[in-house]
Amino acid sequence: MNITRAGEEGGFIEESLRSLAVFTERSEEVRGRILGAIAYPAFLVITGGVLFFTMMVFFVPRFQVIFERLEKRGELPLPTIVLLQISDVLKNDYWYVVLLGAITGIVLWRWLKTDAGGEMRDRLLLRIWGIGKIIRQYAISRFCRVLGTMLKNGVPIMSSLEVSRHVTGNIVLSRAIAEASKSIAAGRSLAGPLSRSKQFSEELIELIHVGETTNRLDEILMKAGDSLERQANRRLDLYIRMLEPALLLIMAIIILFLLLALLLPVLQSAGSLT
Repeated sequence: MNITRAGEEGGFIEESLRSLAVFTERSEEVRGRILGAIAYPAFLVITGGVLFFTMMVFFVPRFQVIFERLEKRGELPLPTIVLLQISDVLKNDYWYVVLLGAITGIVLWRWLKTDAGGEMRDRLLLRIWGIGKIIRQYAISRFCRVLGTMLKNGVPIMSSLEVSRHVTGNIVLSRAIAEASKSIAAGRSLAGPLSRSKQFSEELIELIHVGETTNRLDEILMKAGDSLERQANRRLDLYIRMLEPALLLIMAIIILFLLLALLLPVLQSAGSLT
Protein backbone atom coordinates (compact mmCIF):
# COMPACT_ATOMS: atom_id res chain seq x y z
CA MET A 1 0.00 0.00 0.00
CA ASN A 2 1.44 3.36 -1.07
CA ILE A 3 0.32 5.15 2.10
CA THR A 4 2.30 2.67 4.20
CA ARG A 5 5.23 3.09 1.85
CA ALA A 6 5.06 6.82 2.40
CA GLY A 7 5.25 6.31 6.15
CA GLU A 8 8.21 3.95 5.87
CA GLU A 9 10.15 6.36 3.68
CA GLY A 10 9.27 9.40 5.77
CA GLY A 11 9.74 7.83 9.17
CA PHE A 12 6.15 8.38 10.28
CA ILE A 13 4.81 4.84 10.04
CA GLU A 14 2.38 5.31 12.93
CA GLU A 15 0.74 8.31 11.29
CA SER A 16 0.68 6.54 7.93
CA LEU A 17 -1.11 3.55 9.46
CA ARG A 18 -3.60 5.92 11.05
CA SER A 19 -4.14 7.57 7.66
CA LEU A 20 -4.55 4.13 6.08
CA ALA A 21 -7.20 3.21 8.65
CA VAL A 22 -9.09 6.46 7.98
CA PHE A 23 -8.74 5.97 4.23
CA THR A 24 -10.05 2.40 4.44
CA GLU A 25 -12.95 3.44 6.67
CA ARG A 26 -13.93 6.22 4.30
CA SER A 27 -13.68 3.91 1.28
CA GLU A 28 -15.91 1.33 2.95
CA GLU A 29 -18.38 4.04 3.91
CA VAL A 30 -18.59 5.27 0.32
CA ARG A 31 -18.88 1.71 -1.02
CA GLY A 32 -21.61 0.89 1.49
CA ARG A 33 -23.52 4.06 0.62
CA ILE A 34 -23.36 3.24 -3.08
CA LEU A 35 -24.38 -0.41 -2.67
CA GLY A 36 -27.25 0.50 -0.38
CA ALA A 37 -28.50 3.17 -2.75
CA ILE A 38 -28.33 1.07 -5.93
CA ALA A 39 -29.91 -2.07 -4.45
CA TYR A 40 -33.46 -1.08 -5.44
CA PRO A 41 -32.49 0.36 -8.86
CA ALA A 42 -30.50 -2.82 -9.57
CA PHE A 43 -33.59 -4.88 -8.71
CA LEU A 44 -35.61 -2.74 -11.14
CA VAL A 45 -33.04 -3.22 -13.91
CA ILE A 46 -32.85 -7.01 -13.45
CA THR A 47 -36.61 -7.42 -13.20
CA GLY A 48 -37.22 -5.13 -16.15
CA GLY A 49 -34.60 -6.96 -18.22
CA VAL A 50 -36.16 -10.35 -17.51
CA LEU A 51 -39.65 -9.07 -18.37
CA PHE A 52 -38.39 -7.39 -21.55
CA PHE A 53 -36.63 -10.58 -22.70
CA THR A 54 -39.72 -12.67 -21.92
CA MET A 55 -42.00 -10.35 -23.86
CA MET A 56 -39.65 -10.18 -26.85
CA VAL A 57 -39.22 -13.97 -27.05
CA PHE A 58 -42.69 -15.28 -26.15
CA PHE A 59 -45.22 -12.44 -26.46
CA VAL A 60 -44.21 -10.20 -29.37
CA PRO A 61 -43.81 -13.03 -31.96
CA ARG A 62 -47.53 -13.80 -31.59
CA PHE A 63 -48.28 -10.40 -33.14
CA GLN A 64 -46.15 -11.11 -36.20
CA VAL A 65 -48.93 -13.19 -37.75
CA ILE A 66 -51.39 -10.33 -37.20
CA PHE A 67 -49.05 -7.82 -38.83
CA GLU A 68 -48.20 -9.93 -41.90
CA ARG A 69 -50.77 -8.21 -44.14
CA LEU A 70 -49.50 -4.74 -43.32
CA GLU A 71 -45.90 -5.95 -43.73
CA LYS A 72 -46.57 -7.28 -47.24
CA ARG A 73 -48.21 -3.98 -48.21
CA GLY A 74 -45.25 -2.05 -46.79
CA GLU A 75 -47.49 -0.20 -44.35
CA LEU A 76 -45.97 -1.49 -41.12
CA PRO A 77 -44.84 1.43 -38.89
CA LEU A 78 -41.12 1.80 -38.26
CA PRO A 79 -41.33 1.20 -34.45
CA THR A 80 -43.12 -2.09 -35.12
CA ILE A 81 -40.52 -3.17 -37.69
CA VAL A 82 -37.72 -2.43 -35.21
CA LEU A 83 -39.54 -4.29 -32.44
CA LEU A 84 -40.14 -7.38 -34.59
CA GLN A 85 -36.51 -7.45 -35.73
CA ILE A 86 -35.25 -7.25 -32.14
CA SER A 87 -37.69 -9.99 -31.15
CA ASP A 88 -36.52 -12.19 -34.04
CA VAL A 89 -32.84 -11.79 -33.07
CA LEU A 90 -33.49 -12.55 -29.40
CA LYS A 91 -35.66 -15.56 -30.21
CA ASN A 92 -33.62 -17.23 -32.95
CA ASP A 93 -30.08 -15.90 -32.64
CA TYR A 94 -29.65 -15.26 -28.91
CA TRP A 95 -26.80 -17.78 -28.71
CA TYR A 96 -24.85 -15.72 -31.23
CA VAL A 97 -25.55 -12.60 -29.23
CA VAL A 98 -24.37 -14.28 -26.02
CA LEU A 99 -21.26 -15.69 -27.72
CA LEU A 100 -20.40 -12.35 -29.32
CA GLY A 101 -20.88 -10.59 -25.97
CA ALA A 102 -18.66 -13.13 -24.18
CA ILE A 103 -15.87 -12.86 -26.77
CA THR A 104 -16.06 -9.07 -26.75
CA GLY A 105 -15.94 -9.02 -22.95
CA ILE A 106 -12.86 -11.30 -22.80
CA VAL A 107 -10.98 -9.34 -25.48
CA LEU A 108 -11.85 -6.04 -23.79
CA TRP A 109 -10.81 -7.35 -20.36
CA ARG A 110 -7.43 -8.53 -21.70
CA TRP A 111 -6.88 -5.22 -23.50
CA LEU A 112 -7.62 -3.22 -20.36
CA LYS A 113 -4.81 -5.12 -18.64
CA THR A 114 -2.29 -3.55 -21.05
CA ASP A 115 -0.73 -0.11 -20.49
CA ALA A 116 -2.55 1.39 -23.47
CA GLY A 117 -5.87 -0.11 -22.39
CA GLY A 118 -5.44 1.01 -18.78
CA GLU A 119 -4.64 4.55 -19.86
CA MET A 120 -7.63 4.67 -22.20
CA ARG A 121 -9.90 3.32 -19.44
CA ASP A 122 -8.70 5.91 -16.91
CA ARG A 123 -8.99 8.71 -19.46
CA LEU A 124 -12.56 7.73 -20.28
CA LEU A 125 -13.46 7.43 -16.58
CA LEU A 126 -12.34 11.02 -16.03
CA ARG A 127 -14.44 12.20 -18.98
CA ILE A 128 -17.74 10.52 -18.04
CA TRP A 129 -20.34 13.22 -17.52
CA GLY A 130 -20.86 13.83 -13.82
CA ILE A 131 -19.23 10.62 -12.59
CA GLY A 132 -15.85 11.59 -14.03
CA LYS A 133 -15.65 14.65 -11.81
CA ILE A 134 -16.36 12.54 -8.71
CA ILE A 135 -13.62 10.06 -9.65
CA ARG A 136 -11.21 12.94 -10.29
CA GLN A 137 -12.00 14.63 -6.96
CA TYR A 138 -11.52 11.43 -4.94
CA ALA A 139 -8.23 10.67 -6.73
CA ILE A 140 -6.80 14.17 -6.33
CA SER A 141 -7.93 14.37 -2.69
CA ARG A 142 -5.87 11.24 -1.93
CA PHE A 143 -2.89 12.73 -3.76
CA CYS A 144 -3.13 16.02 -1.86
CA ARG A 145 -3.51 14.34 1.53
CA VAL A 146 -0.57 11.95 1.07
CA LEU A 147 1.71 14.60 -0.47
CA GLY A 148 0.84 17.08 2.28
CA THR A 149 1.47 14.49 5.00
CA MET A 150 4.87 13.55 3.58
CA LEU A 151 5.97 17.18 3.18
CA LYS A 152 4.78 17.92 6.72
CA ASN A 153 7.06 15.15 8.02
CA GLY A 154 10.10 16.47 6.17
CA VAL A 155 10.24 14.10 3.20
CA PRO A 156 11.89 15.73 0.13
CA ILE A 157 9.36 16.86 -2.44
CA MET A 158 10.73 14.62 -5.22
CA SER A 159 10.33 11.49 -3.10
CA SER A 160 6.94 12.74 -1.89
CA LEU A 161 5.69 13.23 -5.45
CA GLU A 162 6.96 9.82 -6.55
CA VAL A 163 5.04 8.09 -3.75
CA SER A 164 1.90 10.23 -3.70
CA ARG A 165 1.28 10.06 -7.46
CA HIS A 166 0.57 6.33 -7.16
CA VAL A 167 -2.26 6.77 -4.62
CA THR A 168 -4.44 8.47 -7.25
CA GLY A 169 -5.26 5.07 -8.75
CA ASN A 170 -5.45 6.74 -12.17
CA ILE A 171 -2.73 6.42 -14.83
CA VAL A 172 -3.56 9.77 -16.48
CA LEU A 173 -3.28 11.74 -13.23
CA SER A 174 -0.21 9.79 -12.17
CA ARG A 175 1.59 10.65 -15.41
CA ALA A 176 0.62 14.31 -15.12
CA ILE A 177 2.17 14.38 -11.63
CA ALA A 178 5.27 12.59 -12.94
CA GLU A 179 5.69 15.29 -15.58
CA ALA A 180 5.35 17.93 -12.86
CA SER A 181 8.13 16.20 -10.94
CA LYS A 182 10.49 16.91 -13.84
CA SER A 183 9.71 20.61 -13.46
CA ILE A 184 10.51 20.42 -9.75
CA ALA A 185 13.82 18.70 -10.55
CA ALA A 186 14.66 21.58 -12.89
CA GLY A 187 14.09 24.08 -10.09
CA ARG A 188 10.68 25.31 -11.21
CA SER A 189 7.31 25.35 -9.41
CA LEU A 190 4.75 22.57 -9.05
CA ALA A 191 1.70 24.67 -9.94
CA GLY A 192 2.81 25.47 -13.51
CA PRO A 193 3.13 21.95 -14.97
CA LEU A 194 0.03 20.75 -13.12
CA SER A 195 -1.90 23.62 -14.70
CA ARG A 196 -0.57 22.79 -18.19
CA SER A 197 -1.68 19.17 -17.82
CA LYS A 198 -5.34 20.31 -17.75
CA GLN A 199 -6.10 17.55 -15.23
CA PHE A 200 -6.34 19.74 -12.12
CA SER A 201 -8.83 22.49 -11.34
CA GLU A 202 -7.78 26.12 -11.42
CA GLU A 203 -8.81 26.48 -7.76
CA LEU A 204 -6.38 23.75 -6.71
CA ILE A 205 -3.62 25.22 -8.88
CA GLU A 206 -4.11 28.59 -7.19
CA LEU A 207 -3.95 26.96 -3.77
CA ILE A 208 -0.73 25.13 -4.67
CA HIS A 209 0.76 28.38 -5.99
CA VAL A 210 -0.13 30.16 -2.74
CA GLY A 211 1.31 27.27 -0.73
CA GLU A 212 4.59 27.40 -2.63
CA THR A 213 4.79 31.17 -2.26
CA THR A 214 4.07 31.19 1.48
CA ASN A 215 6.00 27.98 2.23
CA ARG A 216 2.80 26.36 3.60
CA LEU A 217 2.31 23.83 0.82
CA ASP A 218 1.88 20.85 3.18
CA GLU A 219 -0.86 22.52 5.23
CA ILE A 220 -2.72 23.82 2.18
CA LEU A 221 -2.56 20.46 0.41
CA MET A 222 -4.05 18.61 3.38
CA LYS A 223 -6.90 21.13 3.65
CA ALA A 224 -7.46 20.95 -0.10
CA GLY A 225 -7.64 17.14 0.10
CA ASP A 226 -10.31 17.29 2.80
CA SER A 227 -12.27 19.91 0.84
CA LEU A 228 -12.17 17.86 -2.38
CA GLU A 229 -13.37 14.76 -0.55
CA ARG A 230 -16.32 16.66 0.95
CA GLN A 231 -17.24 17.99 -2.49
CA ALA A 232 -17.03 14.50 -3.98
CA ASN A 233 -19.23 13.09 -1.19
CA ARG A 234 -21.91 15.73 -1.77
CA ARG A 235 -21.85 15.19 -5.52
CA LEU A 236 -21.99 11.40 -5.06
CA ASP A 237 -25.03 11.67 -2.77
CA LEU A 238 -26.78 13.84 -5.37
CA TYR A 239 -26.14 11.39 -8.20
CA ILE A 240 -27.25 8.45 -6.10
CA ARG A 241 -30.56 10.21 -5.39
CA MET A 242 -30.97 10.89 -9.12
CA LEU A 243 -30.24 7.29 -10.12
CA GLU A 244 -33.59 5.74 -9.17
CA PRO A 245 -35.86 8.24 -10.97
CA ALA A 246 -33.54 8.13 -14.01
CA LEU A 247 -33.89 4.33 -14.23
CA LEU A 248 -37.65 4.56 -13.80
CA LEU A 249 -37.75 7.09 -16.64
CA ILE A 250 -35.73 4.78 -18.90
CA MET A 251 -38.06 1.87 -18.12
CA ALA A 252 -41.08 4.07 -18.82
CA ILE A 253 -39.62 5.00 -22.23
CA ILE A 254 -39.05 1.33 -23.07
CA ILE A 255 -42.62 0.43 -22.08
CA LEU A 256 -43.96 3.34 -24.12
CA PHE A 257 -41.97 2.14 -27.14
CA LEU A 258 -43.39 -1.38 -26.75
CA LEU A 259 -46.95 -0.08 -26.51
CA LEU A 260 -46.57 2.22 -29.51
CA ALA A 261 -44.96 -0.50 -31.62
CA LEU A 262 -47.81 -2.93 -30.86
CA LEU A 263 -50.72 -0.50 -30.99
CA LEU A 264 -49.81 1.59 -34.05
CA PRO A 265 -50.55 -1.21 -36.56
CA VAL A 266 -53.84 -1.97 -34.81
CA LEU A 267 -54.88 1.69 -34.93
CA GLN A 268 -53.70 1.94 -38.52
CA SER A 269 -55.77 -1.12 -39.52
CA ALA A 270 -58.81 0.23 -37.69
CA GLY A 271 -58.43 3.55 -39.47
CA SER A 272 -58.28 1.90 -42.89
CA LEU A 273 -61.56 0.07 -42.21
CA THR A 274 -63.51 3.25 -41.43
